[in-house]
Amino acid sequence: MEQAKYHIPASITLAQAALETGYGQHVTGNNFFGIKDKTGALKNPSVTTEYFDEKEYQSNYLKIKDSQVITISGKKLYKCTIKDTFAHYPSAWASFRAHSKHLSNNKRYHTLFTKGKNYEAWASLLGSTKKGGIGYATDPNYGQSICRIIQKYHLDLLDY
Repeated sequence: MEQAKYHIPASITLAQAALETGYGQHVTGNNFFGIKDKTGALKNPSVTTEYFDEKEYQSNYLKIKDSQVITISGKKLYKCTIKDTFAHYPSAWASFRAHSKHLSNNKRYHTLFTKGKNYEAWASLLGSTKKGGIGYATDPNYGQSICRIIQKYHLDLLDY
C-alpha cells in the first residue's frame, strides 16, 4: 500500500525497518524506522549510536555518553553512544505511514524519487553524507547494509 501511494520501493521500506529494528527485535513505541522525536514532548531518551565527523562531534558533545575514534574510507569519524528521543506511534502501520510521509515530504529526500524502483540507487542515496548520500542515517555503511538485506532476502521482487 505504501509503495503504491508514495512510490517508495517496498524493498527499501522493508530493509530499513529490518535494519533499524534489528529484524524486529528492538522496536520501541512502534517506531520501525528510527525516526527521532522533533516535538520535544517525549522525555525518555533511548541509547543509540551515531557517527560524527569532527564538527558534528563538537556540536553534539553534550549528548555524547561514550565515543570511539574510527577511520572509514580514510576519514576520521567518531562512533558515539548518545541518548536521544524517538517518535512513538500508536501502531506499526502508523510508523510505516510516518516513514512514507517523512521521505516524501522532506525536500532533502526528493532526489530519491527520481530513481524509480532502483533499490541500489535509493540505498546509496539514503546512506550517510560521509559516503556521498543524503543522510537518512549517520552510519557510513547504511546504504550498503540496506542493499545486503534486500539482496539476501530478495526483497526487490516486491518492487513494482
